[in-house]
Amino acid sequence: MVYLGVVIIGLFGVSSFGVYFFMRQALYAQVDKQLLRITEDFIAETERMPDGEVESEFHELDIESFRKSDNGRAAYYELRDYKGEPLVRSASFSQGGKLPFYPVDIGMNETRPILLNGQLQGRVIFTSFALKLEEQDLDDPGDLAEIAHLSPAEKAYIASYNENDQENRVYLAIAEDTTELRRVILMLGLAQNITGIILAGATLILVRKIVKRVLLPVVKISQMTEDIGPDNMEVILPVENVPSEILPLIVKFNKFIERLSAAISRERRFSANLAHELRTPVAELRTLLEVANDAKRVEEDALEVFEVGAEISQRMSKVIEVLTAIHQERSGVLQIEVGPVSIASSMKGSMKAFDSQTQRRFCFNGGGKEHGTIQSDSYLLRAVIDNLMNNAATHSPADSKITIGCQKNSFSIENQTSDLEGNDMELMNEPFWQKDSAHSNANNFGLGLTIVAAYLRMLNGDIEQCLDGEKLIIKVTVPDQVYLA
Repeated sequence: MVYLGVVIIGLFGVSSFGVYFFMRQALYAQVDKQLLRITEDFIAETERMPDGEVESEFHELDIESFRKSDNGRAAYYELRDYKGEPLVRSASFSQGGKLPFYPVDIGMNETRPILLNGQLQGRVIFTSFALKLEEQDLDDPGDLAEIAHLSPAEKAYIASYNENDQENRVYLAIAEDTTELRRVILMLGLAQNITGIILAGATLILVRKIVKRVLLPVVKISQMTEDIGPDNMEVILPVENVPSEILPLIVKFNKFIERLSAAISRERRFSANLAHELRTPVAELRTLLEVANDAKRVEEDALEVFEVGAEISQRMSKVIEVLTAIHQERSGVLQIEVGPVSIASSMKGSMKAFDSQTQRRFCFNGGGKEHGTIQSDSYLLRAVIDNLMNNAATHSPADSKITIGCQKNSFSIENQTSDLEGNDMELMNEPFWQKDSAHSNANNFGLGLTIVAAYLRMLNGDIEQCLDGEKLIIKVTVPDQVYLA
């Protein structure tokens, strides 16, 4: 604002000076024009008489502005001969003083400022002209009478008169007091300066208020951007009532925030997916190590510990590889390791991750009879089974049974539920969806079915869920021959 104020005051100063200079020059130009008109009138009314004297009817008119003035202010004229001696002077010279003698060429006019009577300011015009001989009208009886009374010497003078002779050249100076004009110009300058200062101050105040009001949306936008962070990426900057100059910037900023929010959401989903999927293998590994640490175990069991631990590590590695490929949207190039897999055996293996009390809740239709094997990726299928069994154990009453049905190419899991409705079936596949987040376990992300669906797409499988009274039934179908979708 200080810079703006300096600019405004500077502009007003320059414009005021320009107006002042223009008006001053215009007023003095008017004075010079008036002096030139008087000079022309004086020259037209001045001539040489037959007796050699100089006669000026302009001087005989005794114009008031060239008379004596009580305040010392008046107009002046002075006619000098070729030697610079005064011939005719205005009555205003009765107060004393004189005009400077400044010889100029004939027909030339030169105007300049002058000091009158030692104190008054004025303008003076200098010129030079040749005196013309008084003209005689031969048709005028009066002029004829005058000619008849001329002496021989006068007639001879008229006959030999040449206005271009040096002695017929005269110099005229006419001056006018400009004290009042200078006072008017001074008052004009002061008025402009005062007006300029007032206008500059008022403009600065108004501009400050206007700019503050215009930039109010920008200030609000700035405050809104301070709240933007990793945990608050839903801020949309308003595009209404903002200056048009910054509107494209705001639109691009909103699009940038949307892209950034989407990127952060992907990273969070990946982290949550990874944490969700690694919980079961990590729990199995921890249980295995705790059992292996029991001093009562025989040494022969060490081989089983290493084998199971290696299998768990491979599953964890596979889960990380698959989730990374899904996150980077390159699951199409992920290699699926096809081999014989027993669905029932995989489900029994998954049960080992639970405590003994939870394991007793699972029961198989038909006593868990094997139904042969299928060709599939054992690690991805195991990840599907781990997620579904963990969801069933977590989201059902602690004393309820979980029923598992196994077929060759499919399996189903039934568990008790009292808070799901028919409309929830479609929502269950949404990321982070939970029926009642306020009463959910903080360790549950609501990601089970979302990840299961991603795994099954890679296995070319399918999942269905439905409600039968207060029972949630989830059925998974896996083809016997896996190919990349």
